[in-house]
Amino acid sequence: MSQSIRFAICGTGWIARMHARSIAAVPNTELVAVHNHRQSSLDDFITDHPVPVATTDFDEFLTAVGNNAVGDGGAHVAVVATPNALHAPQSLALMRAGAHVLVEKPMAVSVEEASEMVAVADETGRALMTGHMWRFDPDARWLRQEIAAGALGQIIRTRSLSVHTWWGPSGWFQQRALAGGGALADMGVHAIDTTRYLIGDPQPVRVTARVGTHYGDYDVDDTAVLLIDWDNGVTSQVEAGWWQVQSDGPEAATRLHGTRAFGSLFPTLIAREVQDSQQDSGDDGADDDNDGEANLEMSTPPPFERSDHCDPKLFEGQIAHAADVAQGEASPANGPDVGLTAVRIMEAAYRSAQTDEEVRLS
Repeated sequence: MSQSIRFAICGTGWIARMHARSIAAVPNTELVAVHNHRQSSLDDFITDHPVPVATTDFDEFLTAVGNNAVGDGGAHVAVVATPNALHAPQSLALMRAGAHVLVEKPMAVSVEEASEMVAVADETGRALMTGHMWRFDPDARWLRQEIAAGALGQIIRTRSLSVHTWWGPSGWFQQRALAGGGALADMGVHAIDTTRYLIGDPQPVRVTARVGTHYGDYDVDDTAVLLIDWDNGVTSQVEAGWWQVQSDGPEAATRLHGTRAFGSLFPTLIAREVQDSQQDSGDDGADDDNDGEANLEMSTPPPFERSDHCDPKLFEGQIAHAADVAQGEASPANGPDVGLTAVRIMEAAYRSAQTDEEVRLS
């Protein structure tokens, strides 16, 4: 990378701070502008992350991003890390101002909004990336490569989790007007996209869902179960939740059942049955009592030391990739189709839950 890539951040909450720390950690990237409508939150943010431009005025932020107020040519990449309902309007304005955009998940609160974002990205020639950071996880990348190489054979079914146990977010996350949805919009899109990434980014064909609110007094969901049929023949179950009393795995944990082997993300492994040569010959004199048993051969990815399950290195990888895209050295691995497809499934799931019917997607 021959030049420093300048980033701007819209938002100053937890995820915005994660992006700011990642920008500081990635070589040849710098944070040059930040916006939040609340002065107190902005002041707290710039105490830890000083920037040339910090403003509560979005128009002033746009001007800084689009011209040399923050350096020659403004900011290369704008990160949108605000409540979900603001993702589309802010991303549209920033792309029109000349910046590439990395928008937090979900990309938008509706397919209509997400489609407009894709159209404007095409019109302006700006990259539009969505913050599905599990695509930058070394374990997920190893498992995807193994699956693509045929290690599991034909995948029949999968199950993915994105569940908070004994915990859930507060504030705007619990307000439909700002969040567009609850646990499904917050956590479920992670499980949806992780599943899709692992099985080679197929398109959804059918979605059936059950969505409910059981653990709190808010107007969004805290429990969701989805069944997704993909155009490559795989059927996926996805579970999302807040405040659940138990989960069978951490965020983005996925189980994949193939015709040749079983795959798992978190814990990450592939388990294959190994036939005993003596058993294959049929001359060991044994009866058929143990037909249900199998010898398993396990393979695992190279070790990745995590400071946390959702390790900051994932976000650093995402920022480094966005910088490469801005430099013209890479095509977006988390481009428009990634964010739009997750929103299509999310919207279909809410419609299915409301109508109690399967939703077919073209």
